[in-house]
Order: sequence, then structure tokens, then C-alpha cells
Amino acid sequence: MKIGVFGGTFNPVHLGHIEAAKRILVDLSLDRVFFVPVKEPVHKKLDGNASPYDRLAMLELAIVGLPFLDVDPIEIDRDEPSYTVHTLAAYKERYADSLLHLIIGSDSFNAIDTWFDYIKIIELALLVVAIRPGDEELRIDLIHRFPFIQPNVNFVDISSSLVRQRVKEGADIESFVPETVARYIKDKGLYL
Repeated sequence: MKIGVFGGTFNPVHLGHIEAAKRILVDLSLDRVFFVPVKEPVHKKLDGNASPYDRLAMLELAIVGLPFLDVDPIEIDRDEPSYTVHTLAAYKERYADSLLHLIIGSDSFNAIDTWFDYIKIIELALLVVAIRPGDEELRIDLIHRFPFIQPNVNFVDISSSLVRQRVKEGADIESFVPETVARYIKDKGLYL
């Protein structure tokens, strides 16, 4: 099997995340893509009042009816700080004969050499680097050091911070997130 692992805060998940996963799934002929929300990011502080379980619930709502996309709470279920390398190692055990693809944005690729045990990450999975709007340039030194695939897919120009800002301003977010996610945010009073 060819498995995509798409980690992030998903604070909240938006249509850009979903579209990128769907397109990468098709472009690379993956069998499944797993969204893996982080419990507490180690590199940055989370904005807003969404708990890890809120972010997990929003992801689950966002993929209803989308075959071959799944949500995995593996990092949320861990008690200790969670690093990508630990998640990939667990996936390698779970899917021993599979080829793992770690889906990241160009901004993450440009900082990959700051990640915990990044050499092991590259041994466990093939990097799939989707270009994020405003971050089109990949670091030349990393391009030559690390194998990666750049699929024929770019992230849609939406960010979770834009969605949070629009919620704070009382602006419509339904063109940025699935309707079920917009309703969840409103019902739970998130990001106000």
C-alpha cells in the first residue's frame, strides 16, 4: 500500500487541507491519506480556544463521504510530546509493507532540518512537498540533500489563521471550511 500521512494543527481544518489531500491522493496514486492532528505543537503555540478534541471532531466532520481519507488521533492519544518521527515509526509498524508519504507544505520543508530526528523521518517516509501560497521557493541546500516529490498540486490560498480571524470579525467562513465545520465552530463558540 501507498499511504499518505498529513499532519498538522488543523486549527481549524479548511478546504485547502481537504483539496490538497484529495489531489495528492489521486496524483500520487495513494491508497489512503490519514490526517493526523497534533495534540500540542512543539514548534509553536496554538491560537484560539479549540481543544485537540475539537480539532479532531472538525476533521472527522470534514471528511464525511470522502473515501480514502481518514483521521487518526494517534498524536492526540499520546501522553508525552508527539514528534513526527514517532508517528511515522508507529505507522511503519502498523503498515509494515507500505510505502509512507509524509505530506508537508513548502514552509515545513524549508524548516525540516530543525525537526526532531529529521534524518530518521526521511528514512521512514518519502516527503511530499505541496507549495503553499507565498512560500513558493524551496531552500536550495535542502533540495539537494533530501529526496522529495513535488506533486502537481498546490495548496489553495486559505489559511487556518484567516479562518480564525474571520470568525473573530463575525465574517462568513462557509467558503473557507466545510459547512459542517462552520456549524461546529459556531455551535461551540470557537475562535471568538
